[in-house]
Amino acid sequence: MRTVAKTLVPIALLAASLAVAGYLRSTRPAVQPAPAIERVWTVRAEPVRLADHRPILQLYGDLVAGREVTLRPLVAGEIVEASAKLVEGGAFAEGERVIAIDPFDYEAARDELAAEEREARARRAELQSTLETEWTMLRLDETQAELVRRDLARHEQLRGSQAASEKALDDAQMAVARHEAALAQRRQTIGTLEARLEQQDAVIKRLGVALRRAERALADTELRAPFAGFVTEVTAARGKRVGVGDPIARLIDAERLEIRFMLSDAEFGRLWQDGLIGRELQARWRLGEARFPIEGRIARVESTIDPASGGVEVYAEITANPEAAPLRPGAFVTVLLPDRLHREVVELPASALFHGDTVYAIEDGRLRPRSVALVADLGARILLRGDLAAGDPVVTSRLAEIGPGLKVEVAE
Repeated sequence: MRTVAKTLVPIALLAASLAVAGYLRSTRPAVQPAPAIERVWTVRAEPVRLADHRPILQLYGDLVAGREVTLRPLVAGEIVEASAKLVEGGAFAEGERVIAIDPFDYEAARDELAAEEREARARRAELQSTLETEWTMLRLDETQAELVRRDLARHEQLRGSQAASEKALDDAQMAVARHEAALAQRRQTIGTLEARLEQQDAVIKRLGVALRRAERALADTELRAPFAGFVTEVTAARGKRVGVGDPIARLIDAERLEIRFMLSDAEFGRLWQDGLIGRELQARWRLGEARFPIEGRIARVESTIDPASGGVEVYAEITANPEAAPLRPGAFVTVLLPDRLHREVVELPASALFHGDTVYAIEDGRLRPRSVALVADLGARILLRGDLAAGDPVVTSRLAEIGPGLKVEVAE
């Protein structure tokens, strides 16, 4: 009996537990599932405004010298005078003397050539006087020769008569021969003198050229600034001996500084078609907390284009320096250049564009995709043209789950 009781008790407890569990399951209350609620996304939006836009390109460049020259002496010698302005950053006016080279040797050479020229002119005057005398004597000789010819003719007419003798005829013929010889000698002397006069004229001309060279060399002992500007790379001082062509300093035209900057191939092509040369621009030179405005106008484009540089160098002349900033080559500047005019485009934040060609407009609280084309990338903002109507609110928030039909509300 005990063995049977030990077996039945656990079975009875298990059956009772199962019965209670079945009862509790059958009598538990039914749980109804909650209805699904659609999520509403809070977004930022901006209304579409169709307008004409001319973006401003922000570029970077530097100042370069539009005109500069290395000052070099044209004659050699010792520098006996140097301007007090011949120091780094010194400014010269046009025509102002920079240095003076010892002029002694050049003055001596000029004076010697001037004396030689005066001597040559005096020699020519002597030859001219002799030539004029010879011409006078030639005319007298011709007169005498004509007389003896007439005398000879009379003797020839009287030949054979008692009034003339053979000796007289011979004497007349001898006189004519002597005068003809004298005339030939006189003409030869005149020809020689005329040739010597031409030679002397050549000597005088050659000495005149040499004298002008000497005078120019003497003038070149003073080196003057060819234009107004400031100097750098100064290598000369009083007492230094310089040779022809030795560098003295580099002179930079203060009125011909230019702004040099780079345009990408796309920017250059776009602006060239729109008119690049003559386009006005603004630039800023920053020195610490100070900013100096500069105005300019594009004047030229680099004569050669290096494909490795990835762009085109452009030069703009400075048209205004309102605050009289001490501009110098090498200064780094920010350039603000007006881009081409885009008509009837929409300006939106760059975050509004998805996949490069889609924006999402809000219609009745839901997103609707609109196809667009990117006209210009301004950095934080972009210009678009496409399936957009004025006043349409366009989402400007970035959503990973964004898609057509998404329910949204615009944040205040």
